[in-house]
Amino acid sequence: MKVIITKNHAESCQKTAAIMADIINNQTKPVLGLATGGTAEQVYAELVQLHQSKKLSFKNTATVNLDEYVGLAPDHDQSYRYFMNFHLFNKVDIDLKNTYVPLGNTDPITELKAFQEKLASTPRHFQLLGVGPNGHIAFNEPSATLHADAHIVNIADATIEANARYFASKNDVPKTAFTQGMGDILKAECLALLATGANKADAMKKMLLSDEVTTEYPCTFLKTHPNCIIFIDQALADLIGYKG
Repeated sequence: MKVIITKNHAESCQKTAAIMADIINNQTKPVLGLATGGTAEQVYAELVQLHQSKKLSFKNTATVNLDEYVGLAPDHDQSYRYFMNFHLFNKVDIDLKNTYVPLGNTDPITELKAFQEKLASTPRHFQLLGVGPNGHIAFNEPSATLHADAHIVNIADATIEANARYFASKNDVPKTAFTQGMGDILKAECLALLATGANKADAMKKMLLSDEVTTEYPCTFLKTHPNCIIFIDQALADLIGYKG
């Protein structure tokens, strides 16, 4: 695991986008694992800027997303498909047929099988990650056990609380989601996790100030990956007392 302290979150996003652009430019058929949420949003803005400046083409790129809410249609403004289309896919030259986000408004069991098959047949060169305040990765929540494979999860109350700001009320946040398992995530050739904000302090203490790997903080499983890069901005590093 490699840790890079940046001066701010904007720099973390720039450096992450540069890694992704390098993969896109140097792989014949690059496959990216993508994430949603505020942490990833600025990464996509950087990629869009590179595309608009004629430095990056997504024509040969395929993508697979980490997760999706069960029950939300792709055109729902809080679905992860909508997020990806709005922040990245509709602003670059990617073929939407080469993008995969689980379909939230179909039979969950059928879609879960399709998701598992997609992951099994689509090795990822890179996986973008954020981390939840409770240490969750995608929707792999703190628990006595974790799943290796894609599954349907009951979203933890803490995550529902954190995501409620995106909905009209907490009651509107879906209670279940499709998610890649930790085994799926760790199969990507390169992982990049971005962390910013005081609410990520507990999770990052477990990541960076301890060598423990525990299901109570799923993010700690990233320590076992041979090519994982952690981007943490200086403010958060100072808050948790991490010196590098």
